[in-house]
Amino acid sequence: MKTRDGIGIWSAVCLAGIVALNGRADTHYVSPSGGNQSPYTNGWSSASQDIQSAVNAAAANDTVLVNEGTYNLTSQIVVSAAITLQSLNGRDATFINGGYPAYSNRCLKVNNVNAIVDGFTITNGYFVITGDTEGEYGGGGVMLYNMGTLRNCVVAHNTCYNPDAVWNNHGGGGIFVNRGSGVISNCIVRNNTCLGAGHQGGGGILLLAPDAAAGVFDSAIISNVGPATADNRCGGGGIFAYGGTVSDCDIVGNQAYLGGGVYPRTGATIRDVRMAGNSATKGGGVGGNIGTAWVRDCIISNNTASLHAGGVFVDYGGNFSNCVIVANSAYEYGGVYAYGGQPNSKTRFVNCVVAGNSAPNRGGM
Repeated sequence: MKTRDGIGIWSAVCLAGIVALNGRADTHYVSPSGGNQSPYTNGWSSASQDIQSAVNAAAANDTVLVNEGTYNLTSQIVVSAAITLQSLNGRDATFINGGYPAYSNRCLKVNNVNAIVDGFTITNGYFVITGDTEGEYGGGGVMLYNMGTLRNCVVAHNTCYNPDAVWNNHGGGGIFVNRGSGVISNCIVRNNTCLGAGHQGGGGILLLAPDAAAGVFDSAIISNVGPATADNRCGGGGIFAYGGTVSDCDIVGNQAYLGGGVYPRTGATIRDVRMAGNSATKGGGVGGNIGTAWVRDCIISNNTASLHAGGVFVDYGGNFSNCVIVANSAYEYGGVYAYGGQPNSKTRFVNCVVAGNSAPNRGGM
């Protein structure tokens, strides 16, 4: 009996060891001066010199740790496993360069709900929409395809180009979140551009029908551009939010035809956001066919519109509560223009302050 008990104990110990071994998370190293010794887990001397090779070698729960430097791409990095892709020394020292104009490719695509990308500057991506291929609707710098988290990153100087007016509601010059639970947190999204034909969305970010928990949090959306001409109408110079949540963000200095700062649509919630210095033809701060979207506890100030509503332009619908809409200007209706030209499309303003807006024609509202 003692022997059998001993065997049982030994078997349990061995089994626990096997489980622990199988569940072990590895670190895969990336460095410009690495030795390229796959699977890149034997310290910096074994590191991969490119990010994709280390990502391909990583399994679920692994970390790909990237040393400082610039990583030049000839094709996008694709993260499909539940890994953490993280820089060693942060976004100010670690750069992913898409290589435009020498190359025309997105920088990064993430396709796993538990994947995390942390601490990079992602720049010079260029994505061309060539057709209505499932999922490939935009994102010059980054696409979160149904899932994944992008945090502590700078996404700058990327472009999404739509050559065909057939493809509407596509875009995301900097980042495209395509449905699902994608999260952008503590990021700076700046100087990205949405170009081309059709009515596109998001010079900085396009959120296309994501889950309610998905969205943009604690981030700065700055100086992104969507063309302001009649055949290049881009809704949401900063963010086009067709669903999802935008919370505790600064949205500053963005441009678009409609909704210079934010274009919220049905299902979106915009809360605790500060919008200033944005410009548009209509709706310098907020503009669009807002539907059932909510804008709550926001400050919308010092935005401009060349035609209607420096602060808020609503074609139909929209719910605004506890907002401050001040010091905006436009050619007509300096503060707010609410059209409501469709049945059941009333716009509601609850406990809002609309003051100090200006327009040479038809006043502030």
